[in-house]
Amino acid sequence: MEDISKFLKRDYNSLVTDKVLNDEIERAYQLLQKAYEDIDKLRKEKTEFISFITHLLRTPLTNLSAFHLLEKYNISEEQQEILNIAKHGYREMEYIINRAIEYFSIVTDPPTPNFEKIDILTLIGDSIFEKLEKFREMKVNYFVNIEKNITIETDIDIVFKILNILIDNAVKFNRKHGKVFFSYNEIDDKILINIQDTGLGIKKDALEKIFFPFSVQNIKFHSHGAGLSLAIAKNLSHFINSELTADSEGLGLGSTFTLILPQNPNFVIEKK
Repeated sequence: MEDISKFLKRDYNSLVTDKVLNDEIERAYQLLQKAYEDIDKLRKEKTEFISFITHLLRTPLTNLSAFHLLEKYNISEEQQEILNIAKHGYREMEYIINRAIEYFSIVTDPPTPNFEKIDILTLIGDSIFEKLEKFREMKVNYFVNIEKNITIETDIDIVFKILNILIDNAVKFNRKHGKVFFSYNEIDDKILINIQDTGLGIKKDALEKIFFPFSVQNIKFHSHGAGLSLAIAKNLSHFINSELTADSEGLGLGSTFTLILPQNPNFVIEKK
């Protein structure tokens, strides 16, 4: 009889423990569900806020562009100088706003990659062609060192956007009659596209920070603007399972940016 009593007591305790455990699991699930709903609500509010701000920023910018109409009239040298200052300020503002809109659009609505085959020479060649006018304008020379042309599978549009940002920076922040070198190499199952310039260079302790949006190091590297270009390029690289790195020996010694692409588009490059 005593044995039966012990067994019933143990079985009852087990049932109580299971009920308590189930109640705790249910409570934890409800808390997680509530947290998820709150996060989803904040995400939607953030998207709406960004859309709202985008509209607010673009409207006055469009109105400001009307100052170009003044160029039709005969104005004095002093007035022309003031107009040139206004045009420069407008271009700076337009650049910053467009970059901010592009960055937040990527963050709130990430692109869906579309992997296609393309050869490296076409990828680099077309990217350079888009920036030929800027190379001429800044009096910067470019050199392409590709010994063997290979085909890769990636999202072509995203890679073009990344390369355009890197080339734009390599030219814009180079010295007069500076140089930009394009090359690639294969390491294991990865393809590394390198863009090396003879420009401003980057401090060693700033290399990891220049990819952060709105970071002081990023803004210093760009010397103007909100420092979003490299943040955009870095984010884009992750959408195609790739990575973007920077290297420099220091200020005044140029920089090398490397886009690391997997030969297999489904393989994810470790983020740095």
